[in-house]
This record gives sequence, structure tokens and C-alpha cells, in this order.
Amino acid sequence: MMKLAMTTFRSDEKPTIFLYELNDFFDLHIGSNENCISLCYDFSKTANESRFNWRSSESMPAGAAKERSVITDKVVVAKTGKSMAEWFDILDEKGAKKLDSHGIYVLINSIDGLKPLGEWNCGLLSTTYQWDRGLRERGEKADGFEISVSKTIGMPIGELYTAWADDDLRTTWLAEKGISITKATENKSIRILWSDKKTRLSVDFYAKGDAKSQVVVQHLKLPDSQKAAELKEYWSKTLDDLKSTLENL
Repeated sequence: MMKLAMTTFRSDEKPTIFLYELNDFFDLHIGSNENCISLCYDFSKTANESRFNWRSSESMPAGAAKERSVITDKVVVAKTGKSMAEWFDILDEKGAKKLDSHGIYVLINSIDGLKPLGEWNCGLLSTTYQWDRGLRERGEKADGFEISVSKTIGMPIGELYTAWADDDLRTTWLAEKGISITKATENKSIRILWSDKKTRLSVDFYAKGDAKSQVVVQHLKLPDSQKAAELKEYWSKTLDDLKSTLENL
């Protein structure tokens, strides 16, 4: 049974990477307009049903949106009295290496000594444990790897959206052939099947004022970390080209 909750916040507060990393723990449904973003998430995947508070320091440490490996021994020792290495040994003893990602997260949340960390930090500890033990690579999801790249461009959101949605305009900055748009919501989002017919793009648009907007590109279902690194570099350069092309029209 799904256990749904809703959170709404201003679009200029959106921590892009943080949203997608939450998919480790929640089934997310993201809706947005020019001024706000709403999330509907399913708590049936969490260890408990407590309300997820976006603004509390307990839930989201400063800078967590930029780098999900922000948890440190300083935080863990201060809140639990043990170092991460000590907790990792305890998790090994409890059979964590044999569990999947969600199972490890549930196990961590079940340990009384780790409860002072709160759900957000327990999630970070779970991911860090998996990285440390070689159970998971950075950017790895259940259905493959994914990367995220964003760029703020000096033009209205409608023009930025059209530069993606219009086939002729898109060829002026994107050389890739054989891609197909599978879904589009004007001035909000585009979903694309990539030329390999296996991986997909999730492209979202956010207004940053009357004459400035942001595009966020997620490349999903990548086969391995090497391909993820290649496409991270590819999209960084491609969005730089997009910015240069559009701002110099």
C-alpha cells in the first residue's frame, strides 16, 4: 500500500541533485510551475512514516544538494559516539553486505545507536557504507547509472524550451541524430529516448526571472560508471554550447 505525502517549495530553492538522489528511498512524482515545485512521495519505502521536512537542518545538512557524501566522522561521532568505521564493522556483523540498497537503509534505521542521526544522515551513511564496501558505485541506481548536469541561460524559459522541443532549432546546438521526444509539457519538461534506443533523457526547465532560465538534464539507465563519466563530460560541454549558441543569437 502506498503512503503518500506532499511537499511544496519555491522553484528557486530546488536542490536538483538532491531530488533525484531521493529516489533511493522514495517514489517521487515531481510537478512544477513557474513559482513552485510540488513533490508527492511514497513513504512505503522508508523505514518509518515520520514527515520528511525539507527545511530542517536534521533532514538536509548544508551543501547536501551539491554532494551526497557530505556525512563525516565528525557528524557521526558527535551524534552516536562511534566512528563510521566502527559502525561499518557492526553493519558487516549484521549481514549488511548481503542486503540490497534498501535493505541496508532499513537495517541502519533499525539500530537504536544510529537513530540520533535522523533519516537524512542515515541515508547518507547507507550510501557511504555501500561505497566503502564496494557494493555500489557513485551514481548507481537500481536500473543503471545516471548523471545530472544543469545550466542557467540568459533567455526566457519559453525560448529555452523551444530550443529543445523544435527539431530544427535543436540541430543548431545538438549534433546527435536519431533521438525522439516521447513526452513534452510546454515550458516545463521534455522526455527523450536517446539515439542508442536504450538510455533516456529527463529534461526540466525552470524560470529564473523574466530573462533567465535553467535547464536540468538527467541522462538515465546508463550501463556503467565509465559511460556515466563520459556522458557527464559530454553534457557539460553540450550545455556550454547551448548557452553560447542561444545567448549569441
